[in-house]
Amino acid sequence: MAGSSATGGFPTPVLGPLTRLGYLVGLLGLLGFLAQEVLGFLGAEVRLRPPSLGLEVLGFALLGYYLSQWLHLVADGVWPDHDLKRLRRPR
Repeated sequence: MAGSSATGGFPTPVLGPLTRLGYLVGLLGLLGFLAQEVLGFLGAEVRLRPPSLGLEVLGFALLGYYLSQWLHLVADGVWPDHDLKRLRRPR
């Protein structure tokens, strides 16, 4: 699994999970907005807001997500950091 030229060579084990998280956040935001608008049209006054989580909680959640993604790659027989070796400068 080589780094994509579309990402400027950024390793896909790092960019892939981040992209999926972005899509998920965008999709949930769109669904929340649509639900709020439909309920407002029907006469229900609803305010949907994301929960306010601390930076530490978000950091641990992101770390856990990346760990699960990398363990999944290892279980599939792919070592996830093999592209990172290519980014190191030769000595």
